[in-house]
Amino acid sequence: AFTTRPTHATVALLETVRQNGKQQAAEAAFTLGVAAIESKDLAAAQALILEALQLQPSNPGYLQAAAGLAFLRGEFTVAQAYQVKSLELTRAALGAGDLRVALLMDGLGTIYLARHGYSQAERIWRESLAIREQVLGKMHPSIPPRLNDLAGLTLHDGRFEETELLLKRALHILEADSEAERMDVAIGLHNLAEFYVDRQRSVEAETLYRKAQAIWKTVPEQQRLQIAASLNELGNAYLAQRRQAGARSQFELVIGLLEDDLGPDHRYVREAMETLDKMNSGQEKPGERREIDQRM
Repeated sequence: AFTTRPTHATVALLETVRQNGKQQAAEAAFTLGVAAIESKDLAAAQALILEALQLQPSNPGYLQAAAGLAFLRGEFTVAQAYQVKSLELTRAALGAGDLRVALLMDGLGTIYLARHGYSQAERIWRESLAIREQVLGKMHPSIPPRLNDLAGLTLHDGRFEETELLLKRALHILEADSEAERMDVAIGLHNLAEFYVDRQRSVEAETLYRKAQAIWKTVPEQQRLQIAASLNELGNAYLAQRRQAGARSQFELVIGLLEDDLGPDHRYVREAMETLDKMNSGQEKPGERREIDQRM
């Protein structure tokens, strides 16, 4: 006769089936959630990711996805909780010096920044930077973005000497890397120039602007137009903040970037010139407008 009492082996097998079923269901929900994110259906994505998380609450990937969705919804406290948990689990599984830990730290720093937790963001980004330097070396191309993040925080804190050192180091790494994208080098030049404008060091700033502009002039027209649109937008943002010197530099860069090839009647060039003329009429005598491109 067959016994109806479950043996230890039967119970273990049943539990394995249950766990496997949970895992498969969680993976299916997560996969559908990722597809919903890609199709911009964030409500469905949230429901599916949370379903996966309920089935496997200690999965670092699910936690990170939940953090990302919460961040997109502006729920920064919720995002922080998910990201911290994902970081803790990943660090316990992989060790404190793993690059995947550094990536999670990057995300957590962004969440801290959104919550105005500047000291927390700086601490976690410095930890992330230290991991990269130890694993990849101090001249690795993944280092400059982290240096730029820290530069923004030190600038906000009024630690200007430290900001300059961070921006210079980021630019040095990019210029020393023979395989670095020239556009990344131009951004590094522009970042440092912006800092010099804020510190009223115009000669140093213009030297860097010319170098950045020289790189931008070598790219295809469509890409130059995208750059010019971004510079115009940045210039208008500076005007709204009453940062006249910074705004002026952006509009002059637009003119120098496009006028020779597209002429003064191109929309971006015309808008930049008109804005500069309005600024000049209120602050300078006619004919005193600085032309960076004429001195290249």
